Amino acid sequence: MIVLRKLVGGFLGVVAALLVCLAVAEVFPWGSGVEHTVANAREIERAFGQASAFVDGFSQSHNRVPTEQEFSVWAATQPEGVHSARTFQFLTSPSQFPREITQKFGTPTPNSYLLQYWRGEWFEYYASWAKASTLELNPKSFYLLGSPIADGIALLALGLLVAVVAKGVWPPPNPSLHRTCAKTRAGR
Repeated sequence: MIVLRKLVGGFLGVVAALLVCLAVAEVFPWGSGVEHTVANAREIERAFGQASAFVDGFSQSHNRVPTEQEFSVWAATQPEGVHSARTFQFLTSPSQFPREITQKFGTPTPNSYLLQYWRGEWFEYYASWAKASTLELNPKSFYLLGSPIADGIALLALGLLVAVVAKGVWPPPNPSLHRTCAKTRAGR
């Protein structure tokens, strides 16, 4: 039983230490990932705007949306870059639109299109019929409680709570064992 309590207490102590470290990392970010992610989202938003301006202009002058080939020809004229329209997929058939996008933005209207961009971990979309994208531009939305300070305080409080539980689980010292060890040392 004592061994089990020591294992559980030790594990909880490690978890508490990790939570405190996460709290410190949250409050004092070394390479603010959220700001970098939002900056990238703004670049993607700019490229979505350029691409949708092209498609909307093409639609007005030709009375139809461009084909995927026509869009690709235009996209090839855009500057190269990580978040360039060169990397967009141009989808014109509602059957190609992901269900979660039509659920989020509603039913596409005639001549709707969807710009799709692989962000490296997930897709971002621009839905023409809603004139909206899936990009998250508010840094607060990346934090559980809306800010790194609030998240850090919550993690610190949780870490301290886990440390108290770990201390409570850890078995108390055995005084008779200490007396026996002291007598053994004294007898030598």
